[in-house]
This record gives sequence, structure tokens and C-alpha cells, in this order.
Amino acid sequence: MAKNKPIKQHYVPACYLREFVDPKSSLAKSVAKEYWVKEDREKPKFNATCVVEKVQEAGFKNFDMYQHTQFWRKYDGKNSKKGFGTLVVNYWYWYENWIDFIVKELKKLTVI
Repeated sequence: MAKNKPIKQHYVPACYLREFVDPKSSLAKSVAKEYWVKEDREKPKFNATCVVEKVQEAGFKNFDMYQHTQFWRKYDGKNSKKGFGTLVVNYWYWYENWIDFIVKELKKLTVI
């Protein structure tokens, strides 16, 4: 008879070791709770035309592509460190926080 080959064992980091406990058990009540928030893997992106449309939908009907260009130049919107957008295959896409920023700034201007 052939001998059984030994089973190879490998190291599993502690961060991968989890124990699931029934939330109604006494053990679960005594353990400190840890909550996780699941974030989207990738933020939705908008091209400049979509940004203009979204700002117009927010109530600024006269906002156009020229004004959008003036906005990103004035506020250095294409600086990736500011987190307003990203360059994808030589084309700039804007994140939703850029649209929110424009609407907020336009509201400040209309209040004055």
C-alpha cells in the first residue's frame, strides 16, 4: 500500500481569521462590536456635458459649457489632488463632488 502524502500547511495571517458568532448569544453581547461600511469600488464619473446638464437640473438653467470651463480653470478643478475628477484614456471625467461644488458656489453667488 502506498503511504499517504503529508498535507502541506501554510501560514494564514491573523487578519484573515474570523469567527462568526450568533448575535443573540451571550458571547456576542460581551464582545466589542465593529461596524463596516461598504463603499462603492469606483465613483460614478461624468463628462463635461453631463456636468452641465446636472447643474442645469439643479436650477441654474443658464449654466453652459463656457461657464463650466471658466469654473474648472478658476478653481483648478483638473488638479487630481483636489479629487474633483480623473483622467481616463486622455479624457477628463468629473466626480459628483465637482457638480456639488459648482452648485454650492453658484448658490453663494446668487445670494449676494
